[in-house]
Amino acid sequence: MKNMNFSIDSYKYLIDLILNSGRKIIGYKDLLLGNNGLIMRHDIDFCPLRANELAILENKKHIKAVYFVLVKSGLYDFKETKNLEALKNILDLGHDVALHFDSSNYASDKFSLDKGCRKECDILENYIKKEIEIVSFHRPEKRFIGMQEKIGGKNHTYMPLFVNKTKYCSDSEGKWRYDDPEELINDYSINNIHLLTHPIWWTTPEELTAGEKIAFHLKGADKMIQALAAENCKPYKLYISLKKN
Repeated sequence: MKNMNFSIDSYKYLIDLILNSGRKIIGYKDLLLGNNGLIMRHDIDFCPLRANELAILENKKHIKAVYFVLVKSGLYDFKETKNLEALKNILDLGHDVALHFDSSNYASDKFSLDKGCRKECDILENYIKKEIEIVSFHRPEKRFIGMQEKIGGKNHTYMPLFVNKTKYCSDSEGKWRYDDPEELINDYSINNIHLLTHPIWWTTPEELTAGEKIAFHLKGADKMIQALAAENCKPYKLYISLKKN
């Protein structure tokens, strides 16, 4: 699957791979309880509406995923009506919504991070009317990967169980990192898979490069948002740099 372009059709192919494998779709709590299966995770870095597109596809196939939302982001306002409606629909479709936490918004000490995380969880819970059970770090620092301690009293997706003791696979930067998901899914010697995808790659035209996909999404956005996107996304930063040259 590593040779396939990211698109809605290739996402459907990925879902069918999972279903045909017979693997059980599980949540983070299930894995903590010792149950085996595959965790479907989405980090919403750019747009809840694009996330909703994937949620609809998954629901039709009876797949449940976890969608992580940025509470503090200059790239989208989750409280905007259209975004809240998208998140509500994701929940109504049977998926989970959790916190995508950007630690760069806070001082680096544990007290400040815990306080910030708890505050963001409270904010998100107030809007979705559901308790946040787990947190994913946005662009995690190395010190967070494999960190056993909770953040803000919550489990996080980079705890050893989820990244060291489970086969982790990600489409970060618009390419498959570490392994080919198709090979992992069809390797029955692997009991647990933690599959991270980002809706932005799958819901934009497949013929575009990763940087072009971000440019497509941001068409018409002001320069401040474009600059922020470049700070948060290496492929888009490279795209901007090449355009200037």
